[in-house]
Formats: sequence, structure tokens, C-alpha cells
Amino acid sequence: MITPYTIKRRLQRYSGLSLILFFVMGSAAVVADLPSPAHSPARVATFLPVTHLLTQSLLQDTTVEVDYLPSKRYPLSRIRYWLEQKLPQDIAQLPTYTAVIEIASVWPEGEAYPTLRQSNIRIVPIDAAVQLKPEGARVSRQQSADTLDYFWLNSANLKVMLSIIAEDLLRLWPEQQAIIERNLQRNLNGVTRYAVAVDDLLWQQEIEGVCSDDRNLTPLLNSLSLPVLSDMVSDVQSGNDEVKADADFNCLWISDKPSKGEQAQATWLINSLDRPYNGSLEQWLSLNLQQLKQ
Repeated sequence: MITPYTIKRRLQRYSGLSLILFFVMGSAAVVADLPSPAHSPARVATFLPVTHLLTQSLLQDTTVEVDYLPSKRYPLSRIRYWLEQKLPQDIAQLPTYTAVIEIASVWPEGEAYPTLRQSNIRIVPIDAAVQLKPEGARVSRQQSADTLDYFWLNSANLKVMLSIIAEDLLRLWPEQQAIIERNLQRNLNGVTRYAVAVDDLLWQQEIEGVCSDDRNLTPLLNSLSLPVLSDMVSDVQSGNDEVKADADFNCLWISDKPSKGEQAQATWLINSLDRPYNGSLEQWLSLNLQQLKQ
């Protein structure tokens, strides 16, 4: 038998339940109306000027961001110091990186992966100098090159590095395939045009040989279609009379530092990527080509 008291109790219970539902649904609506935090973009870490330039050129117009970790005032010769002294101190302040681009196969002392792995075990190391698979491609270097030289100044090596980095980036971000492949092809074509243009200019200027006193630039000298006359020039400058008698040749001096005196007019002053370059790969190639034309 339903009494007035029973009806009153049921109404009180349903009213309390309605009030709870009102607050729960209202709170959910308020949360839904709040702006959601911005999604953090995927990031790639670099610490060498050449790998930074190549990776940026490949990831142009994608959603992946590329960071250069060392201070941009550091020359290449100071990167090892940064890896050993500065990176361990800064690791806690760095964002989470999906990958790090390095050249550990040819420069084992310059490796950032072990340090970055301490804060992110999922980070992927990409070696831009060797394809990590059976019979994979690798950059070409002289067997006597026991220190880090500027092997990327060889146009063939530059193309190998582009292809190696692009392949791993495609595996990490297959949704960006169309853009990365387009960037890869554009940059490969740009390097090919640059190499052909350099050879044409050397022929037009009737250059008979190339010279340099900087061993870091040897990969560039060896990649050109001209004999390397550095040893002969050294003999002439040291006063070897026997060599002086046969020293009537047109030698192009190659340097990444401004020359002084008479030598300046016969010098190809290149940007060797000893420091980060603030521009694209195409712009860097164009800069070096313009320097040869002067």
C-alpha cells in the first residue's frame, strides 16, 4: 500500500538523483568547452651543420620540426666539446625527440644518441653516412681519413646522405611520404645540377688543377674533374727551383677562409658548413657556385 509518506520519500530520492546528474552533465559540458592543449609536433634532433641542412630540406612543408641543439656560434671543431660537456647538462630541458641524425659510423666520437637515450629510450638514431642494412649505401672516404674531414663537400656523398636520411624519415612518418619524396627528388636534382655547373665553370676558366692547404677540404678537391696540385704548389712556395721551372699552370686555390694578398684573386672561397647555414640546401649550393664565378 502506497501511503503519502512513501510518495514523499520517492520524490525526494528522484530529486537528489536529478541534482547529481545536473552537476555531472554540466561539468562535462564545461570541460568540453575548454580549449584543448596544442598537440606537440614530432621533432628531430641534429647537432652537425650538414645533417641539419639536409634534414630540414627533406622535411620542408611537413609537420615534423627539426632542431639544432648546439649553440650556433660553435664551429665544427667545438661540437665534440658540446657533446661531452654541454649536452648532458641540457638534457633535462630538451623536448622529446623521435629521432637524432648523426654520422657515428665515420665519427664515433661525435655521437649524441647515448646521451639523448637517457631521457627517451624510444629515440631512433639515424646514421646519415651509412645505410643500416645488408649491402647498404655509404659515403665514400679516403682510407687514410682517420679524422673527420668535410666529406659532404663531395657531391656524390651529399646525394648518398640525402637518400639515407630520407629513407629512414619515410619509415618514421609514412603519412608524409609524398612530401618527403618530392623534397628528396628536388634536392637530388639540385645537387646534380650544381656538380655539372662547377665542372663547366672550371672548364670555362681554363683551370688546370685545384689546390688547398686544408686537409678537411680534400674530399672536395678529389671529387672535381681536375688534378690536385697542392703538393706541387707547396714545392713552388718553398723555393724548389726544379719545380719552379715547370710551374706554369693555372691552379685554383680552394679555401673556406678568406685569403690574403695575391692569392685572393685565384681562390674559390666556399662555405664548408663548418657552422650552421641559415638557408636551404639550394641556397647553400647556389652560394658556393656564385663564389666560384667571382
